[in-house]
Amino acid sequence: TVARILDASAALLDAGGLESVTTNSIAERAGINIATLYGYFPDKYAVLGALAERLDERRNAVIESAMSETASWEEAVAVGLDRIVSLLVSEPGAGALLDAMKVSPRLREAGAGTHERIAKRVERFILDQNPGIGRARVRTMARVLVEASSGVVGLARSATPRERRRVLDEHKRLVGSYRASAGL
Repeated sequence: TVARILDASAALLDAGGLESVTTNSIAERAGINIATLYGYFPDKYAVLGALAERLDERRNAVIESAMSETASWEEAVAVGLDRIVSLLVSEPGAGALLDAMKVSPRLREAGAGTHERIAKRVERFILDQNPGIGRARVRTMARVLVEASSGVVGLARSATPRERRRVLDEHKRLVGSYRASAGL
C-alpha cells in the first residue's frame, strides 16, 4: 500500500507538479480510500517526504555501486553521476520532486543532509584511495565535488539526451582536471 501511495504521488508530480498533489488525488490515483492514506501519512508533505527518502535510498545505492565497481574516485564520480542522472530521468516523479524540494520549505527539510551524507561517503572513498592526503583537504574536496556534481545533475537532467551526454562528458573533464591539479 505504501509503495502504491508513493508511486501515485510520483505520477501526480510528473503530471502536474506540486500543486496537483493532494491527499485526495493521491488516494484516488493509488486506488485507496482517503482513510487508508491517512493511516499511513498525516498529510501530502509526509507522503512526499517518504518519496524523497525512497529516491535518496536509490541514489545512495547508485553511488555505492559506482564506488564498488570503479578503481579511482575520478572514475567513481563519472560513473556515479552518469547513473544518478539516468535514475533521475527514468524514475517517475524524481525530477518534479527535486524541483518541488527547491521551492517548498517543508519539502526542503526532506532533502536536508543528503549532500552532506554523500560528501562524507566520497571523502571516505578518496581517503581509501589516497591515504596520504590530509583529512581536512579531502573533506573540502568531497564537498566541492558533490556540490559541483549536483549542479551538473540539474543541468543534465533537463537536457536532451545528446546534450546530456555532452554535459556529463564535460563534467568528466572537469573532475579529471581537478584530480590532476590536486596531484592525485
